[in-house]
Amino acid sequence: MSDQEIIKGQAEIYRSSFAQHGDAPRATYNAGREVQDLRFERIMRHLAPARSPFSIHDVGAGLCDLHRYLLDEGIEHTYSGTDVVQEMVDHACGKYPEISFHTRNILSGEVTDRHDFVVLSGLFNLPGKTDPEAWKRFVLQMVDKMFEMSEVAVAFNFLSAYRTFTDPDLFYIDPAEMLDHCMKHLSRFVILDHGYPLFECTATVFRPEFVERQYETGSLDKYFEVTRLPQRSLPRAKTGA
Repeated sequence: MSDQEIIKGQAEIYRSSFAQHGDAPRATYNAGREVQDLRFERIMRHLAPARSPFSIHDVGAGLCDLHRYLLDEGIEHTYSGTDVVQEMVDHACGKYPEISFHTRNILSGEVTDRHDFVVLSGLFNLPGKTDPEAWKRFVLQMVDKMFEMSEVAVAFNFLSAYRTFTDPDLFYIDPAEMLDHCMKHLSRFVILDHGYPLFECTATVFRPEFVERQYETGSLDKYFEVTRLPQRSLPRAKTGA
């Protein structure tokens, strides 16, 4: 299954949910505002202290509720987003005319913009009709692309394999598998956060060059000689309509 087919399926899922729930957390499959804001808090926990003010790009931005959260918290930022549901894009731009919002597939080679932080919340949970292996490839390709778009770090959440029940409609990942992917392909500077009530994990991955700049004392130089790990590309999904 190509990434375009996967994204088309995602657009159908979220377009239907938006038509049913309107401008509400359930439109993006959040149980409510408390759950949604908890996810945002964990996404931003290690990012906001790293740089202020900052630019942030929200992948699968939906109704741009992360922008609302950052405004509510008084966190100075420049926000932009990407989504594939035009109805959501139009609605969010009407609410927040100051933002930059794209309707696009970021896996396209045409996407070259860069931002301090690139984040994603909830998008990896609902594969729709995509088979698990194809969805896993898609998820990891998205993580890799997000990292490519970042100047400082990426942060994203995913449903954890460590859970007390299984919903057959949802996709779960072993946090150890995600850690291994990020360490081998992106950066060794990874934080995994499994310490909150939801059955999920939040990963934050910092670019090695950013971390190195925070420790320019000279005494720690030897630890950064091995931080730039070789990049090993994943097999790409087939392209096509």
